[in-house]
Amino acid sequence: MKKILLILLVVLSISNIAFCTQEKLEPGTPVTFDSIQAQEYEPVIEKGLSIGKNISIEGYLALQETMSLQSNTIMVNLFEEKEKKGKSTSVSFPVGQKENQMESLPDSYKEEDLKVYTNLKEIVGPNDKIRIHGIRLGSSQDNTIYIESKWIEKVTEK
Repeated sequence: MKKILLILLVVLSISNIAFCTQEKLEPGTPVTFDSIQAQEYEPVIEKGLSIGKNISIEGYLALQETMSLQSNTIMVNLFEEKEKKGKSTSVSFPVGQKENQMESLPDSYKEEDLKVYTNLKEIVGPNDKIRIHGIRLGSSQDNTIYIESKWIEKVTEK
């Protein structure tokens, strides 16, 4: 009986360690708002799943005209320049108050309510330049490109 309990404790400890470890975050291949559309970054289909490319891109966040929360994920825009100027793409964030997450928006929100936590848990908003590392998904053919964010850094402007 003691052996069974000991084995059970070891198995539970190992599974708890595996469950609690965070996904390893790797820097993405740097892209621009023009190059993100390139064929080389199109997701590939493997075993019926769309597998996106790990990329990184810099820009400024902005809320979309209509926002929707889907299974604890929210989609916002990333622009080349402040104040919604230049080219843009969409970015999805998990909702929360931990590293690499976006705070939930109030029912009646404005641009200043956009708050994202970086990998260092700094809060960034629409006036902060950021670098997003994530998975490029969607298709350039039907203009559905978006980035599933994994790792957010604040970029110090010169």
